[in-house]
Parts: sequence; C-alpha cells; structure tokens
Amino acid sequence: MQRKELESNFQKTQTIDTNKLNSKEPILVETEVNEMTNPFDVVSLRIRTESGKQTIMIKLLKSDTIDKVYELVEAFSETGDIEKFQIRSNFPKRVYKYADASEQKTLQELGLAPSCALILTSTLV
Repeated sequence: MQRKELESNFQKTQTIDTNKLNSKEPILVETEVNEMTNPFDVVSLRIRTESGKQTIMIKLLKSDTIDKVYELVEAFSETGDIEKFQIRSNFPKRVYKYADASEQKTLQELGLAPSCALILTSTLV
C-alpha cells in the first residue's frame, strides 16, 4: 500500500493498518521523468532502506546528480535527516556523498546509468 493510500485511509478511519506499513511493496517516488522522456536519458534506481524493510524506486535523468537522490530519499530514510545517512553501492563498494564537490558528477558519470541497486546506511554511531 502506498503512502498516499495509508494517509487517505487514516483520514477516513483514524486507524492505521500496521501490517501494511512493513509491506514489501516498493515506494515509487515521482520525479519529472514521464512516458514522454527519452528512455535513453532515464536512470532507474532501486534503493533499500536502512532496515531492509522497504525499497524506494526512483527514475531520474542521467544528467541529475547524487544530491538529488539524497533529497528524494530523505523523507523515507529511517533517520529522517540527510546528515545522518549515506547512499552506497555493494558492488563495487562505494559511498556516494551528499554535497561533496567530487560527487557533483552526473548519475551517468558515476556509473549509475541505466540502472543501479543502492543501499541507505545510517551514519549514526
């Protein structure tokens, strides 16, 4: 069940079905990418949250930067703060840092196009 559906059901019933909060259904994040976007310009990202309970699906342009990815997933991070999580890949092992001048390359330049699986990890100690 999507977040909007959960909110709508809560407004109507004032109860939340907690079984659906831990659903394996992916969270689809809306961006400017649509059916009119050239498919060769699209990067599909699959990002697992810190606990592994949720997967966030994002489609961006290959010209976007990693900062945009951080901003889009912040609301779904279990820490809820850009400064308290990082985005990384498992293979090759690499951390993509937020607001890092060296990371201002495009998603394509970072090797994330045309698709990639990433992981959110907490930076809290």
